[in-house]
Amino acid sequence: MVCLFLFFIFTVVACSSSSDGNESNDEVNPDTPDSEKAKDPDEDEKSDSEDKKTTLEKNANKNETEEESDSERDTDPKTDEGSSEGVEMSVEEHLKELGFSIFNAQHEENYEFLESILSEGSTLNKKKNSFTFDDVTYPHEQEFIQADPNDLEFRYTNEGDDESWIVGFAVVDYETESSFTIDFQFVHEDGDWKMNDMDINK
Repeated sequence: MVCLFLFFIFTVVACSSSSDGNESNDEVNPDTPDSEKAKDPDEDEKSDSEDKKTTLEKNANKNETEEESDSERDTDPKTDEGSSEGVEMSVEEHLKELGFSIFNAQHEENYEFLESILSEGSTLNKKKNSFTFDDVTYPHEQEFIQADPNDLEFRYTNEGDDESWIVGFAVVDYETESSFTIDFQFVHEDGDWKMNDMDINK
């Protein structure tokens, strides 16, 4: 009888120990990985702030790159837009401007410029303010045309060949409504265009 009572007591104690062990296993294990713990709200805000900062920096760098690219396109001499210095002038436009420059030089008696644009068969007489053109069909002397630049008009061009152009201008008297034309002959010498003749047609 006593033996049965002692066996009963030992059984109850053993069951009680087993129950305590299971309850302790249900508690939070201090070695639980950080990923399984509750996240700190402050850390989430800090992470979001860093992500936004990184995005803003990327956008700023992208905008700077696009602005540099646009600036390069604007200043690229090979393009039509931007700097006009990069656009090559046609022969016709060049000779047109050269003709107006010759008129201005005659008006201002700029002998240095006039001598620089004469062909090998042409000479300048400073005392008489005149040219002599020898390398033409009918050699002749031509006095300066010192017309008011405001009375000058461009009229036409005539390309004889790759080495010779005729450029026509007119001197217009707007009060009398009369005019006369001047033909320049330009020849290509040593890589430059030179005046080989200046003839008046009245």
